Amino acid sequence: MASTRLGDGVTGDAELIAAVRTGDAASFGTLYERHAGAAFVVARQYTDSHADADDVVADAFTAVHGALQRGNGPESAFRAYLFTVVRRTAADRREKARRVEPTDDLATLERGTAWAGTAEDPALEGFERGVVSRAFHSLPERWQAVLWHSEVEGLSPAQIAPILGLTANGVAALAYRAREGLRQAYLQQHLQDPLDEGCRAVSGKLGAYVRGGLGTRENGQVEKHLDGCGDCRALVLELGDVNHGMRAVVAPLVLGIVGLGALAHVLPVGGGIAAGAAALGSGAGAAGGAGGAAGAGGAGAATAAATGTTAAVSATAGTAAAGGVAALISSIPLGAVAVAAGTVAVAAIAAVGIYGLTRGTDEPEALPAPSVSVPDASATPTPSTSSAPAPTPTPTPSPTDVPDLDGSGALLADEPQDDTTRTRTQPGTTDDETPDDETTPPPAPADVDVVLPDGGLVLAAGLAGQELAFGVQNTGGTVATNLVAEVTLPVGVSVDGIAGAALEGLTPGRFAVTAAGGWVCTPDTGNGVVRCTLATLPPRSVARLALSVSIDEAYDGVDAAVGLRVAGGGIQYRPAPFPLHIQASPARLALRSAPASVALLSGRSTQLDLDLANVGGSPVGPTPATATLQLPRGVSWSPVAGSAWTCADSAAGVTCEVPRIGARAAAPLSLLLTADEPGAVGARSIGIDLRPTGVRAPEHLEVPFTVQRPARLGLTGDVRTTLARGRASSVALAVSNLGDVQAPGLVARLTRPAGTAWPVTPVDGWTCGPTDAVEISCTHDALPGGGNVPLTAHLDALPGAVGGLGDLLVRVDAPGADAAQEHRVAVNATAPVLTVTQPVVTLTDSSRSGTVSFAVNAAGGDLAADADDVVATLTLPAAFTVDTEGGGTTTENCVAVDARRYRCDVGPVPAGGTAEVLVNARWSGSARGAFVVAAQAPGAAPVSASTDVSTSSAGLSPRARFEGGWAVTEVGAPLLTCRTTLTTCVPALQNGDRDNNSFDMVELDEGPDLPGANGTRPAVRTSSFTQLDVPAGRQIAFAGLYWSANIGPGDTWSGDPAVVRFRGPSSAYQTLRAADGDVDRLTDNAGRAYYQSFVDVTDLVAAQGGGTWSVADVAVRATSKDPQRSYYAGWSLVVVYADPSTDSNVTVYDGAAWIGTTAAPPVFEFAARAGTSARIGVVAWEGDRTAVGDRLLLDGNRPLIPVRWDGTAPGSGVNNAFDSTAHGWRWPNSLGVDAKAFVPATLSGDVSSLSATTNGDQYLIGVVTLRTEPVVTSASIPR
Repeated sequence: MASTRLGDGVTGDAELIAAVRTGDAASFGTLYERHAGAAFVVARQYTDSHADADDVVADAFTAVHGALQRGNGPESAFRAYLFTVVRRTAADRREKARRVEPTDDLATLERGTAWAGTAEDPALEGFERGVVSRAFHSLPERWQAVLWHSEVEGLSPAQIAPILGLTANGVAALAYRAREGLRQAYLQQHLQDPLDEGCRAVSGKLGAYVRGGLGTRENGQVEKHLDGCGDCRALVLELGDVNHGMRAVVAPLVLGIVGLGALAHVLPVGGGIAAGAAALGSGAGAAGGAGGAAGAGGAGAATAAATGTTAAVSATAGTAAAGGVAALISSIPLGAVAVAAGTVAVAAIAAVGIYGLTRGTDEPEALPAPSVSVPDASATPTPSTSSAPAPTPTPTPSPTDVPDLDGSGALLADEPQDDTTRTRTQPGTTDDETPDDETTPPPAPADVDVVLPDGGLVLAAGLAGQELAFGVQNTGGTVATNLVAEVTLPVGVSVDGIAGAALEGLTPGRFAVTAAGGWVCTPDTGNGVVRCTLATLPPRSVARLALSVSIDEAYDGVDAAVGLRVAGGGIQYRPAPFPLHIQASPARLALRSAPASVALLSGRSTQLDLDLANVGGSPVGPTPATATLQLPRGVSWSPVAGSAWTCADSAAGVTCEVPRIGARAAAPLSLLLTADEPGAVGARSIGIDLRPTGVRAPEHLEVPFTVQRPARLGLTGDVRTTLARGRASSVALAVSNLGDVQAPGLVARLTRPAGTAWPVTPVDGWTCGPTDAVEISCTHDALPGGGNVPLTAHLDALPGAVGGLGDLLVRVDAPGADAAQEHRVAVNATAPVLTVTQPVVTLTDSSRSGTVSFAVNAAGGDLAADADDVVATLTLPAAFTVDTEGGGTTTENCVAVDARRYRCDVGPVPAGGTAEVLVNARWSGSARGAFVVAAQAPGAAPVSASTDVSTSSAGLSPRARFEGGWAVTEVGAPLLTCRTTLTTCVPALQNGDRDNNSFDMVELDEGPDLPGANGTRPAVRTSSFTQLDVPAGRQIAFAGLYWSANIGPGDTWSGDPAVVRFRGPSSAYQTLRAADGDVDRLTDNAGRAYYQSFVDVTDLVAAQGGGTWSVADVAVRATSKDPQRSYYAGWSLVVVYADPSTDSNVTVYDGAAWIGTTAAPPVFEFAARAGTSARIGVVAWEGDRTAVGDRLLLDGNRPLIPVRWDGTAPGSGVNNAFDSTAHGWRWPNSLGVDAKAFVPATLSGDVSSLSATTNGDQYLIGVVTLRTEPVVTSASIPR
């Protein structure tokens, strides 16, 4: 929007409203001063006293102010919006007076917009729906505002000018366009109703007909139609007087029915409340309160008039005033009031004295033109000669940002125009005056010349807002039209406010600068040319063209020239460039680049460098240039030698002077500043005042600074350390900078005590010199203020160094920093500590040989030392002998001392390290005893450990043994099963009436949380779960996972038998792999292949305990070619856990013992003391429930009783020891998997045996568990 600020400094409402939205309170005060008087006149119509009206006005302005600040409210029509809020505020107060209901909701007082009438008063409903009201609401707000001020309030253009921020001529031009827009909108509202064919042919021409803008032929067509169409004749009459109808209909929507009485007074512009009170006092028929009325006669006349069906358009306001309300209503167009408002609304108007709707003059209202002259006929568009079908709505006309000037375009005074002087120009009429002298010679054609100011064009460098002005005069006798002036500015001179960034996005034709005299200028396009246009320039008149320009302070030119070219209306004028004198900018001392911040050190001098220069075009002198510095408390200064400035303390601070500085010359100023400790220094900025300042106002500069303490080093950390022989120990120290600035580079000097040596890297993160000397020097990068860096030193204890060795001495300093105090660390050394593991004995039944392994450990940790010359001795139990000729590998340096003793020279063992030893042994028969190992080293205490061993047999070897307070359990589940859709499957699982041989076994895949797809599972997928019951909180000593399957001759495996997926109650599946020696394979007499694999899962089970455990995707048969259908697959979990209620020992044996009818059953021997209670557990594969006769015999003649499983709890049975009972699974019959215990039995001798038999079945025993209770003797029974 163009600026609404007048030349005399008066600002229009639109600009004031925009300022209020940004929080400018002064602008709202201007609005109050301008409109409070008029608001008071309106408020007085609704109140009974002067005080009440004051309160209503105050509340209304408060509500409007809040609305503007919230982004609501008007854009330019402030006055009408305010009147609406006044009306609603008064109504709200009267309502509250009747029923007290406190509220602070002012938003209801500014509902809608200033023009949005409501139906709160039923008398206003007809006005809201009227054609005039709809047409008025369709106009742009700026047009509505000017029509309100001119047609409703009756203000003159001069009175409206400050409200809209225009000149009086501009107001007249805007009002003319708004009235024409209202007429067109009124016509369009009528055309929205259905029309017959004849009316549609002429409806679009009625507006031009009323203006007299049709040609003879089209004018005749319209008049012919009007002769026979009463509807169109009424519409023509309404179009001719639509503005008068607006006053009668739109005014009640804003002021209300009661508030119409305010129009009987002159609504003041400016003067505040006092102006409103004066208007009421001087007006005729001032309101006496909200209850005032026009009298019974007036009301009755209005009612009578409302029942009529027509009104005379030619009736005047004077007739209405003389003839009463009935005559007044007859003067309002039928379409504007009678039809729109209805009987109730018109009667309400009469009730408050509707004479206020008129101007109070006996003359008809004239349609205002843009100026006192009639608009040129060329401004009226030529209508089309063709008849058009039913018209379509056209876009609502929009006002321009710059008002029209008078027809000549010359500078005219903003003289007030009284509405009573305006005359109506009927459509089609012409001026009656004709020239008196028909022989007057034609005037000379228009021509232009330039009028320069006295003294020529003079500007000054370094100033903005300078006026560059000259006059363009029309020296001819006719009007010059459509003038275009191109002003070429010299380099360095620019038009104010026209910056490239600010003009981006402006559409072509958008005005940027409006010069005086009616010239409208567009911005400089970058080539120094400003283009200005003038619509008309009357003969023998001057239009002053003035540009506000700026010249930068750095401009060094003296004389320049301004070019001009004027064209338009047959004129081509290009005079010689005008001389332009530019005065040099005065001297100005400035800080060309301010330091971002100055860092001062407490107690040390720091130089402050100020880049001062004379940036003016004139030299400094004879008055010297001065720079005054205000130093805060705690900062002192001293001069820098050789400076051109002379400095001294003054009342204003430190004042420095230099007598002369050339134009554009540098004059750097330097001072030495010294600060106290940070806490003693005041503000953290230095004020600077510079003189001279040229044409600018004095400027105060602030240079920030910081106060910092210099680098101050500190050294803290360990004061004692203990070394372990053969190992580097750490001494943790830290270097800190207690100052505020960094230390540029750290240097540490370390001296070691006797009995120690420096390792290859003596200090972590530091760069150290040679380490063969007692003292070493190490460096480190800069250390920032307040920071710290670790200094971790390492020392090695030399052989034989034990006890107190002396002090480690550390010193740290840095250039320019305060050195740290010397730091001492007491150093001690310790002896090694040995431990030895229990011997692990592995025996093989077939060869009656085995191995014994153990490990010697040197304790680790910060206090541990290496062990040198370690010697270990192994003593074998009875029935075992050393085997120096065995096929196994014996550890080097191990020799047989005698038949049952080895001596091994282990050598050095580092702290935290382990030396492993392996020797061979032989045995005969079943035996038991202890393998004892002892180890020693110089300076270390001797240590020993032992392991009780029982020999194994029948293809089963001991996997683990645990003594004193342990229990064991076996659980399992199948991975192949019968197809549950078969009617025989579920009974077989539940009742055991069929075996795996009875079915085509299929894969069981029921384990939860299986891995996803994408190749993570094999083609043949299996999974199942079982329930492990281990008391909560019990220690898990051993957990072994076993799985097994078979294939027929010619079948293939689905995967690797060594691979399994395993998961616990609270984890996802993990893929595990059995070691090469933990996969047992064998083949039966029919060529079927079997395997059993083992993985130690102790850590997993110990972490998750009892619950649901699952196995998935083991290797099973990939094909089914065996006609005897003896396929199985399954798994078992064997867990040894703590049982504090007993002193039981547990041994786990595993391997592969095949039981069939074609070979003698293997005999498994184990050693345990006679009288011991033994609980036997087994894991076996391919046992059949229906093949009775499978037995497990103790000592060859004592059948053990199996503990069966019904799917939820244990059971018992005798006849069939291997019957597919898998404890923990959900069915009693697992179809090929046995994982169960047998009822405990008492051992009769020190060496016992187990043998498995069958009458026709075949199966594979993979695991045997043995839990033995110690023998209770009389000596062990407490008394």
